[in-house]
Amino acid sequence: MDETFVTLCREYVALVDAMRTGRYTAGELHQLDRERQVAHTRLIELTGLPRTEDMYRYARAVLHAARATRR
Repeated sequence: MDETFVTLCREYVALVDAMRTGRYTAGELHQLDRERQVAHTRLIELTGLPRTEDMYRYARAVLHAARATRR
């Protein structure tokens, strides 16, 4: 599996997880969401999935598969 793609998935999951913690100000959440949108768009470009796809679930599945292939 392409390491750059896996890294992008890891970053996407980390951004969503961070946003869900409730530890950020509105401004910080806005910045995290902008970064998440950029990653989301890049994942759409790389995968051809529709924008409505649950990208968080998809990225987590990619990370799971990447870990499984490393064993």
